[in-house]
Parts: sequence; structure tokens; C-alpha cells
Amino acid sequence: MFTQQKRCGSGLIFVNTRQSNVGLVIKVMTTRSVCLTFIVSLCCFSFMLSVFHVFYHGTTQTIAFKRTVNPNLPKHPSYREKHLDVNVEDPVLRITRNDVIRKQGFAVSKKLSKLYQETHRDYDNPTSRFDLATKPKTQIRKNNPAYESHQNVFLPLQTTESANLNSTVETQHVDVAQDSMSRTLLIRNVTKYYSRIKQSVIRSKYYSEKIKLLPEQTKGVVLLTNYRSGSTFLGQLFNQHPDVFYQFEPLYPFTGGCGYQTSVKVALLKRLLKCDIPHATDTLSKVTSRFRKSTVDMECLIDDFCFRKKTQELCTRHLCPFGQPDRCYGCGPLHLPRVMNVCRAKKMSAIKVIRLCDVTALKSLLEDPALDFKIVHLVRDPRGIASSRLKINKDWNKVSYELNQTCDRLLSNIAAGDSITLGTKWLRGRYMKVKYEDLSLEPIRTTKQIYNFTGLKYLPSVERWINANTRASKSKRDPYSTARDSAYTMEAWRNFLTIEQVLSIQKDCSQVMNKIGYKTVVNESELTNLNVKLVR
Repeated sequence: MFTQQKRCGSGLIFVNTRQSNVGLVIKVMTTRSVCLTFIVSLCCFSFMLSVFHVFYHGTTQTIAFKRTVNPNLPKHPSYREKHLDVNVEDPVLRITRNDVIRKQGFAVSKKLSKLYQETHRDYDNPTSRFDLATKPKTQIRKNNPAYESHQNVFLPLQTTESANLNSTVETQHVDVAQDSMSRTLLIRNVTKYYSRIKQSVIRSKYYSEKIKLLPEQTKGVVLLTNYRSGSTFLGQLFNQHPDVFYQFEPLYPFTGGCGYQTSVKVALLKRLLKCDIPHATDTLSKVTSRFRKSTVDMECLIDDFCFRKKTQELCTRHLCPFGQPDRCYGCGPLHLPRVMNVCRAKKMSAIKVIRLCDVTALKSLLEDPALDFKIVHLVRDPRGIASSRLKINKDWNKVSYELNQTCDRLLSNIAAGDSITLGTKWLRGRYMKVKYEDLSLEPIRTTKQIYNFTGLKYLPSVERWINANTRASKSKRDPYSTARDSAYTMEAWRNFLTIEQVLSIQKDCSQVMNKIGYKTVVNESELTNLNVKLVR
């Protein structure tokens, strides 16, 4: 083995030669080639990093590509073409797919939080910009009509105690003014967002197409129940039926309790039952209670429809032409004329409601003789309701207090549904009480009864869905899921609640439990003995 050193041009060549059974192996490496290889590799890496940054992060540099977008795009444009256009038309929000994260089953945009941040500033009037979140309340009061409408309310006595109360009332007035202003500015910005999206190069044709509306829907079903009463499963029985257009909790934007703004809620339900669907901003503008910031509220505004994924028809290619219909992802705002026609083409519409206290409030629906509606009232053992709520909120005192109110509502609504008084005779033939326990133990038989009452045909596809969602593993503990062992879930509260909690519930809700037909327990052994049936 030997080594030779030769000079060639500006490079130094090392030739290593080794004799072997196979032959000579010559390795040649130049200084210039090493440098050139390093520079090329660095350039390639920088280029790939830039491409990844554009595609994944959707930075502002993508605006420069706007001029190169081909106007004759295919029917279903590529990802880059779609979101590039959105960034150009909406430079304030800059919504791209990378901003979307998964949380509680909803696609939530992190950068969409800007929409709430912008509600603290009036961009149409730069001279009046101010930040409600950071400026002192004395500055908020200044030139604020929403606050000035309340400023003359004072307590008469100026003792130390009354001065403190006066301060509290004044603070509440400032909060009301702040909520009103935040809500107004949010609606304004969301409206701008709608217009920018709908006027974009790719989507303008879809949103501007003239749609001839079908006649309004004349049949509807209101699924009335309480929070954590198994209503999601009941709603899915209607959502799975091809003759029904189902809406999940359209009253979600209303805060302040189920008895707040009842007349406004009923008026909205009347429109929705007839498939006259308003914009989400129109609904939000009617809310007068506290301004709430949540990911679900943001989804309602971005989709222009609350809980879009809970309605099967809203996640089809027809209503999601720019996203992924199979995931109901990246669809953009709904085109409401198309949605209304889908709803009106069905045999009936169905709405699940937990934010309405009094069933008799629905009497105003009778004012429209063309609307034939029925009410399915879902009730559940208060002990099961408490157990389910405790899995969401661990504060027993709060759960117990709210459960007392729930039991009072159950009792009054059941009495109204039984048409005991003269003022509730209008409910005869329109009202059906369904026990959650019946749905759990005999789901198929109970579903047939519900369908028969509402005028729906029982289909094999519905039965397959019921079998798939009532025989799930007991190990599943997702409180928002519909797939579970229904018979086991029905009595799971007996192993979750303590005997002290059970006795407290039985004392507070004794009347409604006797009315519906739930037996009480007196000791822990009777509570945990599942052979003792507590449903009559």
C-alpha cells in the first residue's frame, strides 16, 4: 500500500491505493468539491426550510404570490391556492390551516383569538381607539353611550356600607357597557370577515350564486331537556334519520340562564323550525347577557352556524366545497341559502334545547297555523344528572344548588305536559315524555315509540347505529361521547356518588322523583346493590 501526492490546478489530490483480493480502491477528494458540496447542501436546506415555512406557517410573505394565482383554478383548488387566497383577502386575521388545533372535538384556530382582541378597538374610527381590557374604568366611561345610559343610577344613602354597594353597582354598569361594546365590535369584525372570505377569488362564485329558496318547513320537533340528561343520544336518533334536519343547541350563544330572554329564544326557535336560519351575528346581536369568550362561540361565528359538526348534512361536499367534508374541516362559513334549502327539503326539522326553562313558553309557536310542531321532553333521575355534572364540575355545592332548580323545572314541565291545568291543554297530542332510563334499557323499543309519535319511519340504518352506540366498552369515560354501554351508564351514579350526596338529592328532589317513578335508597348497601332496581 502506498500514497501519492499530486497537485492539480488549485486543488490538492490525495490518491490512496490499497491492494486487495478484489482490486484497487481509489478515493479522490478535492478541497474545492468539499466546499462546493457544503454550499449546495446549505442552499438546499435553506430552500426547503422556506418552503416548509410558507406551507406550514402561512406567513405574510405568501401575499407576494397573490398575483400568480391562476383565475381558472380547478373546482377543488389545492391547499396552497386556497389558503393563499384567504391570507390575501383577510390580512388582519391571516387564518391558515397551521393555526388550527384540535380541542374537545372542535377545530379551533389559535390566531382567531385576534378576533376577540380586535373587539377592544374600533378600527373604523382611529381617533377613538381604546382598549377596554387595559384602560381604567374611568376612561371607559368617557364618551361611552352604553355606560351613560346607566350612569344616573345611584343608591340613596352614602353610608360606608351603601358606598360599597354603590361602587359594586357602578362596576356592574361598567361591565355591562364593556360587554355591549365588545359584542358590537366583534359582530362588526366578523361581518367584515364574512365579506372578505365570500369575495375572495376562489369562493366568490360559490357564495354569490343565486339560490331559489324552497317553501318553508311546516313540521318540527323540539327536544326539550336539561343539561347532562342524555340528550345528545336522543338528538342523534333524529340526526341519523335521513328525513330530518337536526340542529344541536342553536340557543348556545344565549348566556344568563335558561329563563333569560325567553321570548327572544322562542322567536328564534320558530324561525329555525321553519328552516329560516339567521346569521350567527344576527343571533349574537340579540343577546343582552354577559359577553362570553369561548372556543365554541368562536366556532359558531366562523362557521356562521353553531355546532356545525353535529349536523350530518352540513359536512357534505355540497356545503363544504373548499375543505375536507369527511372531517368537516376547513369548510369556511356556511352558505345559508343552500343550508335552508337542505333543511326545507327534509320531512321535518328537529332542534335540541337545554336553554329553555318552561315548556309553556312554546305556546307562542301556535300563532303560526302552518307550523305543526311536537315536543319530546327527556327526563332523567336527578341522581344520574348530578353524577354526570360532577364529572364536568367538581364543585358539589354548585352542582347541588343547580340541581334543585332543575328538579323544580322538571316538576312544572311534567305537570304542564300532563295537561293538568286549563292553560296547558294545548299540549295534548303535542307533548311526549321520555325517560332516559327507558332509552338506556330498551333503546330500540323506545326509539320506535318516539318515531311513531313524531311521524318518522323506523329504518334499519337507525337500528344499526343504535346497536353500535349502546354496546360500547365500559372502559370508555368520555363524558361527551354517545358511544357507551347504555345499561351500565344508566346506573353508574350508584358507584360514583356517596350515600350522603344521594340522601341530599333525594330530600331536595323527592316530589319529582315520586312523580316520574324513581325509588329512593336508605343506606349504602342498598345504594351499591345493583340487583335492587330503582326505576319503576
